[in-house]
Amino acid sequence: MDSTRCSESMNIRIFVTGGTFDKEYNELTGELFFKDTHLPQMLTLGRCRVTVDIRTLMMIDSREITDEDRETITSLFVLLGIIPVKITTIHDNIDAMW
Repeated sequence: MDSTRCSESMNIRIFVTGGTFDKEYNELTGELFFKDTHLPQMLTLGRCRVTVDIRTLMMIDSREITDEDRETITSLFVLLGIIPVKITTIHDNIDAMW
């Protein structure tokens, strides 16, 4: 179990890459597609009280992520000196890099 607790003074950065909860459903064709991230609405509904900086890096399905996409994500974390990192997507082929 993760023992990290968020306080109201903690800043959190979320880098969006897509994933299931960001997909929209086309009722006419039955297809799933990406438009915008749902994270701001999800955090509002969850009554999030911490400062959250949301940045969209890409909107793709984890099954379609490439080595180049992984490198983009990793390079950004290194460039910004972001540690620790919690990955919550890219689960279908995460073993390819991490």
